[in-house]
Amino acid sequence: MDPKLVEKISKRVYSRFPEVAGKKPSIKQSKTAGADHANYVLTYNATSKDIRGNPIPRLVRVVADITGRIIKMSTSR
Repeated sequence: MDPKLVEKISKRVYSRFPEVAGKKPSIKQSKTAGADHANYVLTYNATSKDIRGNPIPRLVRVVADITGRIIKMSTSR
C-alpha cells in the first residue's frame, strides 16, 4: 500500500482514537470473495489507562480499499 495513503488513513484514525496516535499500523492485504480487487486491513495496537490507572489494551482495525477510502473501522477494548 502506498505510504501516502497509509498516512491519510492514519490521520483519520488518530483523530477518532487519540490513544493510538503515533502508532504505525500492521498492514495485510485481504481478498474478498467475488470481488475483483483486494482491500487492505490496517491494525493499530495501543494501551490506554482507565480511571484507576489500570492498563486497557486497545485494538483499532480499519478496512480500506486500494484508493485509501475507509470501508469499515472497528475497535475493541
